[in-house]
Amino acid sequence: MRLMLDAVRTGHTLTIAATAGALLVGVIVAPRHEPDAPRYACIDIAARPLSAEDILETSLTARGGREAMSKISSLQWSGTVTVTGTGVSGHFESLGARPARERFRLIWDGDFYAMNVDGEGRVTETFPYDQHAVTGSERDQELLDAQFDYDTSWRELFPEVSLAGTTRFGGQLAYKIVMHSREGLLRVRYISVDSMLPLGEDRDLVISERHRDSSQPVSGRDHFTVRMVYSDWRTVNGVKYAHHWVRLATGHPNLPEMAYQTDRLVVNQDWQ
Repeated sequence: MRLMLDAVRTGHTLTIAATAGALLVGVIVAPRHEPDAPRYACIDIAARPLSAEDILETSLTARGGREAMSKISSLQWSGTVTVTGTGVSGHFESLGARPARERFRLIWDGDFYAMNVDGEGRVTETFPYDQHAVTGSERDQELLDAQFDYDTSWRELFPEVSLAGTTRFGGQLAYKIVMHSREGLLRVRYISVDSMLPLGEDRDLVISERHRDSSQPVSGRDHFTVRMVYSDWRTVNGVKYAHHWVRLATGHPNLPEMAYQTDRLVVNQDWQ
């Protein structure tokens, strides 16, 4: 169970992402069937080739735009989480606030896992039997994911971005955006060519020695790629948020595939 709980912390998002983010809060959920967002609202396709910057900005427009996002100062998510193929399920709660405060809690059959980012650079993990500070590259990773403006602050968080063409992602044609953070963390974002909404993200996951299982060696690796898949986009306070996200299985033997479904999302409500 501990390894399963250890694995959970990468599933919040979002954005996240997440993420998360990741991720993103009474319940405010818009109908699922909405008019299509304006496509390519800030791109003149005929004028010049697309850039990663064009696509990232147009994706923000498709989600509601920078102005609408700036009016959201906190998010509170809750719902169910399922470990694929095991029958194991639980409840999650995720809270985020500007600039970089986050709490994540997962409850399984009376057991629990919690992650807290206090907004001052301190990151803490809590298990029923242990609590400790998160340090090093793992801390960098959690602080990046805790950035409330993860999407709108992409220029500051990811000084190096590039467009790696298009690819198929979950059966859809997607732009592939490669992003490197200031701390050297890699993120690859996939944005639908059709809707301009994010379809998912590959994340460079840092696993410390403390989280490795000696009974299942992984050749000394401490970095693994985690793929997040986003769907069920709904509008809350003028901004689209993915209400369903899946963290796919990775090369690490103890990181199972996990699916999160948001049942409740509340915005701009104070929490302590």
